[in-house]
Amino acid sequence: GYVKGPNIVQSGNNELIYCAAIDGCLEVDKKTVSVLEIVNINGDVNYDTGNIKFTGSVRISGSVLPGFSVVAKGDIIIEKNVDDAYLEADGDIIVKMGVVGKESVKLVSNGKVTAKYLLNARVEAADEITVEDSIINCNVFSNNKISVVAKHGKIIGGITTALYEIIVHVSGAIKIGRAH
Repeated sequence: GYVKGPNIVQSGNNELIYCAAIDGCLEVDKKTVSVLEIVNINGDVNYDTGNIKFTGSVRISGSVLPGFSVVAKGDIIIEKNVDDAYLEADGDIIVKMGVVGKESVKLVSNGKVTAKYLLNARVEAADEITVEDSIINCNVFSNNKISVVAKHGKIIGGITTALYEIIVHVSGAIKIGRAH
């Protein structure tokens, strides 16, 4: 048979029945059964998955499509893009590609936020916000610091507020928008 792994407990007096000790994702590795505090979404968050609300961390191999939300008590890790969606995490939010908004994109993190770029987005972080390339026409707030790390990184338009510091190569542009 199978071997009891992490976060699996015996159910009552029956030695053949086991239950998950936590909310999570069931994993079977060879003959070991465990429950992980992370849920893996293979592909996009869309009409097939619906909105995601989870008590641990969430890893998404695709994008979060317009109109959908992801709320997690842990971290949110997205391998592709966030497109006009709502994300909220008690931990960090990591978007490997970009965040693009039209009307309702918002990221709220009690940890750090990391993305390749932000466009027309609202972002709030209790810790650092690190963007690789650019922040364009966004409302961005950090209770720590904001960094745009690319050699030619830029903040154009919108409102950018940090408690301690904002690190960027170029801020504002005459014909595109005013940065505050």
